[in-house]
Amino acid sequence: MPIGPRSYRLYAWLLITANSNVIPAINIAGPGSAGGQFSVELARAASFYDLANFGLNGAIGVGGTAMTSGNTYVMRVDGIIVNTVSGSVSLQLACQTTPNSFTVVQPSFMDLLPV
Repeated sequence: MPIGPRSYRLYAWLLITANSNVIPAINIAGPGSAGGQFSVELARAASFYDLANFGLNGAIGVGGTAMTSGNTYVMRVDGIIVNTVSGSVSLQLACQTTPNSFTVVQPSFMDLLPV
């Protein structure tokens, strides 16, 4: 998403189905002059798996225990971006273990709102 020089709130709610036992990683990339702080929560049913804080432009592994193949998990990402130049922001998910071993399904979404 393109952004200008101002502050933004990023909020994402993602449904992730594990296709194998995998530990996900997340990175929120932005312009080089941007800063930010985010929290990410990964859970399944009533079980809480992980809550971590991380900054902009730095990947973080989520969950100390691998997601179990065939199960669907909820990942919630919330935070603030403080930006001084125009550029773009992206939210990227990756697998720390097996490549392409989860699917992000509907009704996942990400909001990027000026504050």
